[in-house]
Amino acid sequence: MKTISKPAESGIASIRRTVFFIVWVLASIFCLVFGTFSLKSGFPVMAIVDYATFVGLSGITILAYRRPSSKIPYNLLVILTTSFFFFYFLSGGYKGTGHLWILLVPLIAPFFMGWHYGMATSLFCLLLGVGIVIVERVYGFFPALPENATAIRLATIYVISLVVSCLYDYGTVKINRKLSESEEKISSLYHDLVETSQDLIWQCDW
Repeated sequence: MKTISKPAESGIASIRRTVFFIVWVLASIFCLVFGTFSLKSGFPVMAIVDYATFVGLSGITILAYRRPSSKIPYNLLVILTTSFFFFYFLSGGYKGTGHLWILLVPLIAPFFMGWHYGMATSLFCLLLGVGIVIVERVYGFFPALPENATAIRLATIYVISLVVSCLYDYGTVKINRKLSESEEKISSLYHDLVETSQDLIWQCDW
């Protein structure tokens, strides 16, 4: 099985950490702003969810800072944000705009979890969302869900985003593997040249 070299893995991990902290800063600002707005607008449940998400994100960020090489913080980030998005998907959010947040799942999951697990997570969320819509249409448990026309377009955009995101991450992995193979070939060639030169020097001395 082909693997990515340590320098390539280090570079990917560094980029992922940088994006992680940027996401934390932006998400924290939005959670605090939207939470305060929801509280003032008379939506205490949304405010509590926003503030709780901010606290959760902060805790995950501290964990990522203390364990920079661990993948657990990234998985927790995807789980927390996905749960947050589904809450707004089910509740409708502010003036029925909550379903829009679900479109961020296929962008976040593959990037932080890798294209294999990220695609699996995104597909699971898609199937879960479709199942929730079907249950609502049959039993009417979630009246805040979007209408059929909106739900179909939402699913279409979701799938397109997922395909593009996974293809990009898959291509990145392939490129890094080819770079790793090139590094290994160059290293092997250099090692052979060093051994050959040492043999020549030894023969010349005799």
